[in-house]
Amino acid sequence: MKTTDLTTKDSDLEVVYGKHISKKHPREEAFGSLKYLYTDLTNIREYYIRLGFHLLEFKMCEYYKDFGYLTLEEFCDVNLAMDKGAVSRCINVYRQFNASHDVKVTAGVKSIGCAMDLSERWKDYSYTQLCEMLSLSEKERESIHPNMTVKQIREYKKNLRDSSKSLDETFALFDKLVKESADGSVASTQLEEKKPFDIKKYESTQGIVRQNVVRNCDAINDNAVFHVFDKNGKFLGGNIVCDLIYKSGNDYFFRLWQAKDKED
Repeated sequence: MKTTDLTTKDSDLEVVYGKHISKKHPREEAFGSLKYLYTDLTNIREYYIRLGFHLLEFKMCEYYKDFGYLTLEEFCDVNLAMDKGAVSRCINVYRQFNASHDVKVTAGVKSIGCAMDLSERWKDYSYTQLCEMLSLSEKERESIHPNMTVKQIREYKKNLRDSSKSLDETFALFDKLVKESADGSVASTQLEEKKPFDIKKYESTQGIVRQNVVRNCDAINDNAVFHVFDKNGKFLGGNIVCDLIYKSGNDYFFRLWQAKDKED
């Protein structure tokens, strides 16, 4: 691909046509969009947001079909030296980090940033850093700083996965304990004697009355042990023995075996 800019004639563009070329000549808009792609690629370090915008436009308008290809990825592989993964990352970085997400209010007038610019929030981050952050949530990205290396970001993501896995395993254990405590081996007379946690009474009371609801109920399981990690996977505490007194969906209520304040 030779140097191209927006003034290059359509006939001078070096395009490798695919085998699905139709008898119709490519649309003028398709040539125009292709010029933008070639121009963006002259300095991808600076223009990667613009490139993502134009790649998405090329895909949505199906300009790749004008040049004989069935997919955008096939066209880019042959004509832009971008494989499927590179195309996907570039488009997704554009979608998640462009300036159209920036909203400013000046003198009571709301304005939105240009979609072909990088958001002010991410202007100190490199393209490779943003690529690594694609799979993170907004809250998880708050822990990523511009001075972090790609290796450090990957380690942070690994810790998040490990922490999430540990939490899932803990909840799975709790579910198992709950099922075991409520199986058919428990006599019906024993079940009738149990005083379950009253969630409605708990939510409608305050102070010592609420405390007594928690204090006086029977446990679903009275020998649960769990470990706690922070969002980075750092171990905060473990071997915490408690009663599992209530479970609904993803809500778990635990009653520690130790009191927070010394009792008389």
